[in-house]
Amino acid sequence: MSSARTLLVFAAVAAFAVVGTLAFAYVSQNRIDVYFDNGLSRPVQVSVDGDSFSLGNGAPLKRPLGPGAHEVVVKDQTGEIESTRIEIAKKDLMGALLEREFYVYNVAQAHIYRRAHHVYAAAESHSDIPFRPRGQSGRVDAAWRASCAESHAG
Repeated sequence: MSSARTLLVFAAVAAFAVVGTLAFAYVSQNRIDVYFDNGLSRPVQVSVDGDSFSLGNGAPLKRPLGPGAHEVVVKDQTGEIESTRIEIAKKDLMGALLEREFYVYNVAQAHIYRRAHHVYAAAESHSDIPFRPRGQSGRVDAAWRASCAESHAG
């Protein structure tokens, strides 16, 4: 191949990579996962901006929402439990590319969430050195998503 042709192929591949990366960042910026979690002992009906869905008292249900304000109304067979306006923040493109965020809507604040920090070391003197596998953010999202996957798998 001639050097001009090689340069053209390289430029095309680089342009494709840039466009693909920007497209991924744009989708990540405009489709934020919201987990609706019902800790009540009964199923409820959730309405987000007029779009209704049933939510049992088991595993959380993931729904993608766009950035901005959304009206959430939760009802059961006896009537309305709560009505609120939630705000989904929009990240810049670089932030959306580097870190996926999500939100949890806790129906009637019925569940209690705890965040923990565990350190493993062979000797107590090394216990102040945090261990994080490569690629892990150390945030609660990986644990939350893993628990959702487990509850849907079983």
